[in-house]
Amino acid sequence: MIDTNSSGFIARLYNVFYQELVGPLQPLARFDDATGLNWASGLGCTSFISKNDCQRHCKVLDCALHRPESRLIVEVGCGLGGYGVHLAKTFDADLLGIDVSTVAVRLAQDEAAKSDIAARLRFKKASIERTGLPSGCAAAIVAIDSIYLLRNRPAVTSEVTRLLRPGGILIATTFEAAPVSARDVTWERAFLQRGFTVAARRDVTRSWRAYMLEKHTLRWQARDLLLEQCGASVEPHLDVSRSIVESAGDCLAHLRRWELCLKKPADEKAVVARRSSTTAASRQTSQGTPAAPQTSADSGHG
Repeated sequence: MIDTNSSGFIARLYNVFYQELVGPLQPLARFDDATGLNWASGLGCTSFISKNDCQRHCKVLDCALHRPESRLIVEVGCGLGGYGVHLAKTFDADLLGIDVSTVAVRLAQDEAAKSDIAARLRFKKASIERTGLPSGCAAAIVAIDSIYLLRNRPAVTSEVTRLLRPGGILIATTFEAAPVSARDVTWERAFLQRGFTVAARRDVTRSWRAYMLEKHTLRWQARDLLLEQCGASVEPHLDVSRSIVESAGDCLAHLRRWELCLKKPADEKAVVARRSSTTAASRQTSQGTPAAPQTSADSGHG
């Protein structure tokens, strides 16, 4: 059986995706960019990030990146690297982007070489679970639509905790199957068990679903043109568009998208204490005592 949540499988999948993105699917990328639905596409980012999303991320990152100890942003699952580069420019920071896709890393390196801050940009092939980077090297870690792909949450949370310096910030967008029970170990709960605290949390499901429905409606309406321009490579993407359009987006109802801004404690003793309290709470939950529900600090439209 193929483990679709393994780093090897994900690497092969995204190698094909990025090869097609700069090959036969270039017309599709240009079509999506021309719609103006995804602010981040202008940065070379394939994930959905609105301008408001970016402004919220920057507010959280501001404190972490104005401390002198470290000004390194690590973007995990960086893809083409566009969003990380934008943040590095915004904060005059250094960026290290990692991805399991060799194709994505090569393309990101090629684009970075053209940047006016090329000397501060690095990209390397690595798994989120085993980056090979020094402990405490990062002031901030950004993970947009990446960590949710991996099943081994303990390995991911352990590596993120190791990489962040005390007081460092993690910004992540993740997907969770809905509904979430009190016993489910969500990504947020997995990091809380590592001693992290919630700086901000936002349910961005509504804005994401609206974006997906509008994007795929436009693709489906232009399917004849896209087939002519892209050939057979676009057919799987149009199949997805048809499913979303025909269900009016209901085929996405089993997913919720969360934006998490989490802070690693500045004091290692606080980490140990928080882990102990979280473990005790988890034991109570497993024994039938209800845990506090996961709520959104801001459940607006994103």
